[in-house]
This record gives sequence, structure tokens and C-alpha cells, in this order.
Amino acid sequence: MLVVLGSYWVATAWPSGATMTLIAAATIGLSAATPNPKRMAFQMACGTFIGALVGFVEMFFVFPWIDGFPLLCLMLAPVIVLGSFLASRPKYAGVGLGLLIFFSTGSVPDNLTIYNPYTFINDYIAMVMGMLVCAAAGAIILPPNSRWLWRRLEQDLRGQVVYAISGKLKGLASSFESRTRDLLHQAYGLAVGQPKVQSELLRWMFVVLEVGHAIIELRKEQAILPVHPAYAESQPWRQAIRVMGRSLVRLFLQPSQSNLERGLIAVDHAISRVQATDEPFAPHFDTSALRRVKSYLHFIRTSLLDPQSPLAAYAVAKPTAPAPQGLDHAS
Repeated sequence: MLVVLGSYWVATAWPSGATMTLIAAATIGLSAATPNPKRMAFQMACGTFIGALVGFVEMFFVFPWIDGFPLLCLMLAPVIVLGSFLASRPKYAGVGLGLLIFFSTGSVPDNLTIYNPYTFINDYIAMVMGMLVCAAAGAIILPPNSRWLWRRLEQDLRGQVVYAISGKLKGLASSFESRTRDLLHQAYGLAVGQPKVQSELLRWMFVVLEVGHAIIELRKEQAILPVHPAYAESQPWRQAIRVMGRSLVRLFLQPSQSNLERGLIAVDHAISRVQATDEPFAPHFDTSALRRVKSYLHFIRTSLLDPQSPLAAYAVAKPTAPAPQGLDHAS
């Protein structure tokens, strides 16, 4: 974008080309963090256009007649109040943002105010053009309803389980929660008008949160195990949990029927290894590390078997036994 706009600026020698390029860069940065960059850039262009109309009136018909800082504040207050009101409404947040930022950029008088309508109009045309080009690029390059974008968001959601398994344990729970909810926010905004896609992404988000938090708690429990042969790294239950982690990575990176079967088998094997291990402490939840480990494993298994989970589509349907036939009574 910057190369295209910069080339246009150089080719035309437009005095306001620098403003257009800089505003386009700022718009890209401000809109890129929103769920729908195209919509945000277009709304900012609308807000800037409103700011240009109001600013032209104030700059050339109001400011020359006022004297002193109190009157300046009084003249600027209505625009700031309107922009703040629009920015506080999610539906018009981009309009309010464009009005507040770019009215202040082009219409607020400087310490030495120069009343030049030619430069004023050119600068605002450059601002609006830069934003509209950003909106057009967002609609063409990153359309929110493109299939690959949904796949990418879904892949990023599933990848959070891999992050829960392999990330550094310090601060992992809050980081995992923040990253997952950020993806949820993006998916929710992009899926407006696409209820089926939105529902599928939300279902993935819920299973990722359930499995991911259980894995993090399981890792925390293993990190504080007391020094005892029953909790050694070489114990079969510790090895089974590592195998389970690798199977979950494969499952969430490439969901399939075979990977789901392997994941469930690995979880069941880890549960059986934990149950078969003797420990030196009382078998109560507060004193038994293995009971807590087993509870997290059962939670993971329940999440994988949840019929409302998107993983249910990969589950093998169990054959139903035929209904018993009634006995034939002798006539």
C-alpha cells in the first residue's frame, strides 16, 4: 500500500502526497487490530470527511472572529463531544475515531495559524483518499467472508492447544486465555452475518479453552510434585502423559477420525497408568497428586467426547444393538 501511494505521490508531485501516504500508514495501523479492517478504514474516512466539513467552517468562518483560549475551547467542544459520542458506540466507533483524530490534525489552529484554503482542502482530500484506498485494499486482499480466512482463524484457535502444551509454564494460563479470547473477538467480529461459521468457530474456542486449561493445570501439578520414586520422570504414568500430549498436538493440528481415536486411546492409557501407580500419601484429593492428575485427565477425556464439540464430527458411531425380539406365544 505504501509503495503504491508513494509512487503516485512521486509521479504526480502532489504537494499533499506526503499527507496521503502518512495517513494511509496510520490508518493501516489503526484498522489492522480490528476484526474488520475494511469497515474500520471506511468509517474513519467518513469521520474524516465530516471533520473536513466542520473544520472548514470553523477554520475560515469562526476562528478569525474569536479571541482567547476560552472561546477556542468553546468552539472545539461540540466537535469533541460529537466525536467522543460516536466513538463510544461500537457501530460508529470508526466514524468517531476519524473525526476526533483527523479534525485535530487538520482543523485545530496552530500557534501561528495560516488561513490557506488551498492547502486545507488538498490535505483533507489526501487524508480521505488514503483511507479509502486502505478500505479498498482490505475489501480486495482481505475480504472478511473469504474461506481461507475462516480456515486460518480456526487453525489459530486449534493451535492454542499446542501453545498450552509447549509454552513456558510461567504466566501460561493468563497468556493462553488472552490469546484465545483475542481470536474469539476477531472471529466474532468477522463472522457477523455468517451464523454457521461463527457457531463453528465458537465451538472450537470452547473445546480449546477446556482442553488447554486442563493441560496447563496438569503441567502445573507435575511441576510441583514432591521428590519420590512414584513421581519420577521415568514412571510409566509420566511417559503416558507425554505420549498423550503428542497425540493431542496431532489431533488439534489435523483433526481427523484416526487422530481422535489415537488421542482418546492415549488419554485412556494415561488414566490407567495413573490408576495403577501407588503413591505414599493418603488417596484424598487435597493430599494425593495422582488423584488430581487423574481428574485433569478425565476432564480432557470428557471434553474430547463432548457431543456438542466440533470433534464429535470425527467420532466413530457405535453400532446399536438390535432390539430383542419378543417370544412367540403358543396359540
